[in-house]
Amino acid sequence: MARALVADPTLPKKAQSGKVDDIIRYVCCLEDCVEKGVPGIGRCYTVNPFAGLEHVWKVLPVSEKKNILVVGDGPSGMQAAVIAKQRGHDVELWERSHELGGQARLANIAPFKEEMSEVLRYLKHLLKKAGVKVRLEHEATDSKIIARGADVVVIATGSHPGSLSLPGIDSESVVQAQKVYEKGGIDGQSIVIVGGGDIGCETADWLAGEQRKVTIVEILPKVASKMKKIPRGRLLSRLKKKGVAIHTETEITSVREGFVQLRKKDDGDFDLKADKVILAVNPEAEYTLVDSLKGTVGNVIAIGDAASPGNIGSALRNATEVALRL
Repeated sequence: MARALVADPTLPKKAQSGKVDDIIRYVCCLEDCVEKGVPGIGRCYTVNPFAGLEHVWKVLPVSEKKNILVVGDGPSGMQAAVIAKQRGHDVELWERSHELGGQARLANIAPFKEEMSEVLRYLKHLLKKAGVKVRLEHEATDSKIIARGADVVVIATGSHPGSLSLPGIDSESVVQAQKVYEKGGIDGQSIVIVGGGDIGCETADWLAGEQRKVTIVEILPKVASKMKKIPRGRLLSRLKKKGVAIHTETEITSVREGFVQLRKKDDGDFDLKADKVILAVNPEAEYTLVDSLKGTVGNVIAIGDAASPGNIGSALRNATEVALRL
């Protein structure tokens, strides 16, 4: 209950009154609530951006009601829309897909990440409770946004997968990690994952098994370098038990049918069998709309991964901070 009460200090009262859906439930991601927590805040909580900032962040009524358009329905977009609406603004959220959640819809697929579905459940609940107008399957083009005539346009379009430029990278055997999650898996007995960050290592944990050989290729000296000590230790232990091979200080130089060519620091080139190659390199901010709208819309603000790719906690805190200033 210790971390559960950091996630939601009002949990007992909500439970006692039967308002169970209003509870911000603890998810065991062990990111923002362990070790020294988040720089400048300390130990806080992924789903509750106010944790550790209660003394400075207050959801107060606005003195001037504005017409606000939020583009993108990932965690940051949903959070910004909720806070802006709670403060009294007129808020509408646009999303081009047919369902809410953005990449958060995929966050619970990897092993031991099941509880991350609670993030999306809670944000959907807040969005409905706040009464935010949501338009799904609505593409946010420049012309539509300009015609909408909002006082403020909040861009929450998230990030797109990072890319590489090397021979064979356009091969049919190469796929982005996000696509693998969207399809629910991948074929092939020999899988090479390029990128040993959180996503790359968690994908290896998900896909590895007795009938499949998975290899992680990471250019840095160690994998999962941004992950906190406890989850990192557990994850690496599972990868070892599953026989996942890890090549650090190694880069991919080319892809050809059935193989990849790798280059180990101070140890030359070598080939590795690969039925499929999964790219899990650092994501890049989806900043296209922000650039195209400059000079045509008075106030355009990028939030969450569209501003700077990070984890769900950082996206929610950034969205909250922006919404409290509107």
